[in-house]
Amino acid sequence: RNSGLRQEYVPADTRKPSFSNMRRSISAGSVILIVLVTIVSVGAVTWVSSMRFNIYARDQAVNDVKHAIELADSRTEDDELRECVSIGRSSPAYDRIEAELREIRDGAPDVLNLYIVYPDDDGFRVIFDLSRRDDMLYDFGETVPYGIAFEPYISDLLRGEEIEPVASDTKRGKLISVMKPFYMKSGLLICYIGGDVDYSDLNSSYNEFLIRVLLITAALIVVVIAWSIHLARNRLVLPINSMAYCANEFITDYNSRGVYDEARRISRLKISTGDEIENLYRAFRKMTVDTVAREQNVRKQSETISRMQSGLIVILADMVENRDNDTGNHIKRTAGYVKLIMEGLKKRGYYLDQLTDTFISDVIQSAPLHDLGKIGISDTILNKPGKLTPEEFETMKQHTVIGGDILDRAISEIHGESYLREARNLAHYHHEKWAGGGYPEGLSGEDIPLSARIMAIADVFDAVSQKRVYKEAFTFEQSVDIIRKDSGTAFDPKCVEAFMDSLDAIREVLESDGEEDMAV
Repeated sequence: RNSGLRQEYVPADTRKPSFSNMRRSISAGSVILIVLVTIVSVGAVTWVSSMRFNIYARDQAVNDVKHAIELADSRTEDDELRECVSIGRSSPAYDRIEAELREIRDGAPDVLNLYIVYPDDDGFRVIFDLSRRDDMLYDFGETVPYGIAFEPYISDLLRGEEIEPVASDTKRGKLISVMKPFYMKSGLLICYIGGDVDYSDLNSSYNEFLIRVLLITAALIVVVIAWSIHLARNRLVLPINSMAYCANEFITDYNSRGVYDEARRISRLKISTGDEIENLYRAFRKMTVDTVAREQNVRKQSETISRMQSGLIVILADMVENRDNDTGNHIKRTAGYVKLIMEGLKKRGYYLDQLTDTFISDVIQSAPLHDLGKIGISDTILNKPGKLTPEEFETMKQHTVIGGDILDRAISEIHGESYLREARNLAHYHHEKWAGGGYPEGLSGEDIPLSARIMAIADVFDAVSQKRVYKEAFTFEQSVDIIRKDSGTAFDPKCVEAFMDSLDAIREVLESDGEEDMAV
């Protein structure tokens, strides 16, 4: 990227640069010519090197056999060997020589067969046969007919002369046989010591070598092709694709904190092509920086509005609370209980499809509005020190309907505020009962919104644990026992479980009178 090379990205007379124009600006003929020359050159080198490898592998195998034969020659005595040729296994030295030959064969992995034979008119008479193929062993005295490959050398063999390595196709496989005559000091032929290698194994090695060379050749051709389009790719395609990718990520992350990281990524590109691409990049970078700056201002304003909104909710709830002389910090404590219950539900794995971060935030934020409807109840009923008459209780029950109606009107005026929908659920349904029989609609089970089921526990617990004009406060243990006993009747059992899991934190909220931070 920093090579300093330059090229014209599009023809000067092209008004609408595009990727297709870039492709036409690359000399396809030159690329093809370079590739063809590379293929021919590498192909010739591959052919020559593979031929040389095949010859080398054959020579190496023959040398391994010759070495094994020389070793066998050095470990045998003339008289002992002549005796073995004459009487075979009856010779005291036969087993020792056979063991020596086996050791030599085992020490030469490429040698398939190691043997000692004597040439007769009709074939090789076997003296020793040390083959790795147990099912094809020849016993002492057996005659192995000369194969077609040995026919030109029969007279030489009978005269005891040394012959060149012979390639033959036998029942033991495709073999290269190396044979050396073994003489008495008087010059009399005793036998031939010979060994075989399987040249089908050499072909396998040759094929493996050829495959590797072809793979290297293919890699080289790929490198040539890649290099031939290097300039166009790095000077045009890469910068544009980088900007396109960053622009897409910038748009995707625009509504999250990730937008700042994407803006920094764009700045780190540092595209320096020295042409119109660099001008485009500079304009693109400036646009993203300006966009981020404006987004930061909008985010700050949004946070300010959100804080004002939360403050107005608390103020509105306080206005309702101040009309009820007995509730004290009821809205703050219930919000704290609601938060703890929702955290307990998540820990137990209950209602995870509903308990999203947005849902939890909305419920905590709107919890203070659950008794909003009391604003429509007269002070005489709201602050009556004694028990309410049936008629007064019916009036008091209307605070759920009043609160729901107020928030319905707010929802119709303020679109897109999800917390108002949960506020409406809280205000309207928080006196419904799990088993039915609550008010205002007599719902039961999961027909009651989850937020209202949670608030029902928080509201009742706070009511029984606090002193009111018409009753004394119950102890913490008595208040908890009331919630426990009404599990499955008045309250959702799962919500009660979450409540019971948080008793220490519940006590802290109760004793602190709800002054802790209610934010999520």
